[in-house]
Amino acid sequence: MKKVVVAIAVCLVAWTSMQAQNEEYKLTLGATVGYSLTGALLNSVDNAFGDISVGSTPALQLSVDYGLNNWFSIGLAGSLQNFDFDIPEYSFTDDAGDFQTEAVNIDFNRTTIAIRPLFHYANSDNIDMYSGLRIQLVNRGFNIDSTDENLDTETVIGVAEGSRIGVGIVAYGVRYYFTDNIGAGLEIMWGAPYVASLSVNARF
Repeated sequence: MKKVVVAIAVCLVAWTSMQAQNEEYKLTLGATVGYSLTGALLNSVDNAFGDISVGSTPALQLSVDYGLNNWFSIGLAGSLQNFDFDIPEYSFTDDAGDFQTEAVNIDFNRTTIAIRPLFHYANSDNIDMYSGLRIQLVNRGFNIDSTDENLDTETVIGVAEGSRIGVGIVAYGVRYYFTDNIGAGLEIMWGAPYVASLSVNARF
């Protein structure tokens, strides 16, 4: 019986600590660097226009999450990632009917603006674990250096210009706070803009 009482007391202390923690810190800001598979996948695709060299930056993100209650938060996130495609021998027929070959550069920017509803299932003084969704607008824009005015990016690199609505799954996220306000995080996600990320976080 004594062991049961002690166990209940420990649970109550932990619950009280979690409640106090969530009431004290409502706002969380994050700066994230993420790893994306998009560049690697694009670089591995065989292309009829010869070898394509692909360079990419990490997915960079800024986010803000607001705690609605002890278990749920709603947040906004914006990300940017750049891909650079160099095609040394791109061949096409110009408007005069002449066959042309030239070096082409395609600069591809992918930006996202997302709403993030998150479920927090382990909050304490130092650790915050969560999972959730990422409902987002994904925009793809291009800057093309070529004399071919009819160059189709979907044909050449497999990506079309435009915007779409997407849904990602935040499979697992964890934040560890080294001080009362400053911490670091890890996130595993399915969908744009990254599959894994590291972050620096501040809570208030």
